[in-house]
Amino acid sequence: MSLRNRLETPESKRACNRELFTLIAPEYDRITPILSIFGDKRWKRILVRSVRFFRKPVVVDFACGTGDLAGLLAARFADGRVIGADITLPMLRLAQKRQQGGTGNVSFSLSDMCVAPFKSGSADIVTGGYALRNAPDLAGFLRELHRILRPGGVAGFLDFSRPANKIAGRVQLSLLGLWGGLFGLLLHRRPEVYGYIAESLRLFPDRRSLESLIRTCGFEGVTTRTFYFGTLAIVTFVKPER
Repeated sequence: MSLRNRLETPESKRACNRELFTLIAPEYDRITPILSIFGDKRWKRILVRSVRFFRKPVVVDFACGTGDLAGLLAARFADGRVIGADITLPMLRLAQKRQQGGTGNVSFSLSDMCVAPFKSGSADIVTGGYALRNAPDLAGFLRELHRILRPGGVAGFLDFSRPANKIAGRVQLSLLGLWGGLFGLLLHRRPEVYGYIAESLRLFPDRRSLESLIRTCGFEGVTTRTFYFGTLAIVTFVKPER
């Protein structure tokens, strides 16, 4: 089955995510800065600053990977509790190793983002670095976020972003496919390993459609900030108090 076909159903995409991220886990911290042209750390710092400050929040960081974003959240919300959730065990093992000797307010959960093991209304903040695009069922994931967040809770996500303009979108996907495919070939002899970025983005809503979907799933205050000519974006939103 081709990579594109594997991303078309929640079940096959979930299996594909687990397989690919297990494969790239040892290289993830080394390759992510290169793939992002050394913007990833800066964007994640901006994301952490973009969410509302709570004094003692419960924070859930979905698709936490090796835990870099969870660590930034733990530093900002030092009196709170941060839970990093991911479907890939090798990623979580690296995240746990990263947090050794850290602030002590971070824990990790092996879990599926679409069926999260958290009580309704238990989180003040939910975040994710490249989580939305990787959700096996995006609308289902957004509904889970709505369930988990307490009224007035906030969400913030960093991810690749598709423009609404079809020509610009095709150019973006072509460039990302070449860029990711090159590093997949060099590091794994499999272009599709990082070509996954372009293929998953191909099936992802454009910016306007994503904002509309977020509102449809019950959120308000949707704000998008773009980077790199719209290739990346941070989107924030709120669960209404009412």
